[in-house]
Amino acid sequence: MKMNALFLKTVIALACASIAKAQTGEPAELTRLRSSYDSAVQRAVKPLSETYLAELTKLRDTYTKAAKLDEAVKIAEEIKHVRERLGLITAPAGEARAEAPVAGQELRITIPANDPNGYRIGAVKRGDEITLQYIEGMWKNHGGIATANPDDPKVDGGDENRLAIARGAVNGAPGELIKLVPGDTRKKIFRFIFPTSREEVVLRINTNSDRKQNPGAVVYSMKLTR
Repeated sequence: MKMNALFLKTVIALACASIAKAQTGEPAELTRLRSSYDSAVQRAVKPLSETYLAELTKLRDTYTKAAKLDEAVKIAEEIKHVRERLGLITAPAGEARAEAPVAGQELRITIPANDPNGYRIGAVKRGDEITLQYIEGMWKNHGGIATANPDDPKVDGGDENRLAIARGAVNGAPGELIKLVPGDTRKKIFRFIFPTSREEVVLRINTNSDRKQNPGAVVYSMKLTR
């Protein structure tokens, strides 16, 4: 897996460098050649990245279940970095990757228990709809072992360990709760329509998300429809 990781990072770095070189006023032939190159890189990177991310997820879960929390956190960080790099590759040439998800795109997202901004959705408008479905993972808002599944009907720790749709953190403190995500989303997809516009919306563990020692992370399928 180390060789695959090194190769993937090298390809991604080259692609990102190509995107960064895009300039206005350059010859049209150069723009076309770069576009063809970037498209080819994307086709090559996608299957490699999907395999790498799947293996990383398995490894993270193995360490989490074994209570090897430092290792699990490091792997979660690598998952986040890979997804960020891939997001940059798929962005239009010359544009920075948007942190908010693309409207209508179904994403597999990882939400750590120890970050008040867990997963940043970004700005939403009144009437936007978000759908969420639990895939895997466990976390906890205290202690050192991730034992709570937020999708269980009777989750360990109660609503404290549910997934929350919330406003972004303010000076490191968790933002206001907007909506608590119930259990059993694996069986029935959760849907929520935002009643008001918000500048910064995140997904996080419901309580104590600013506690850096919180163990674990959870994975959900998410789609935002505008």
